[in-house]
Amino acid sequence: MPALRTYIDNYERHYGIRVRFDCSLRKRPDLLIETTIYRVIQEALTNVGKYAGVSEATVTLHDTGTNLEASVEDRGAGFNHSEAGMRRRAVQHGGARAPSPANCA
Repeated sequence: MPALRTYIDNYERHYGIRVRFDCSLRKRPDLLIETTIYRVIQEALTNVGKYAGVSEATVTLHDTGTNLEASVEDRGAGFNHSEAGMRRRAVQHGGARAPSPANCA
């Protein structure tokens, strides 16, 4: 996902937060799915930059064969400011869950 890689590069420069990007997608997803993943990750990383107080985060994208799994992780302070928005966006386009409340305490 070239647009996501570019976003992460720009994000690192803007926030000074190093992002490890682990992507095992074998092919680009459908445009609507790709856009949804991009927006959810964009929102999650923005929250990391604003609230987590960390110097690094991890973005993971994996194709399980039947699903695409996306996660954003950090070891920061936590938040729950936009959990509903990210969850709604993911579910709206066929996603099963996002984010896990345990990760947004």
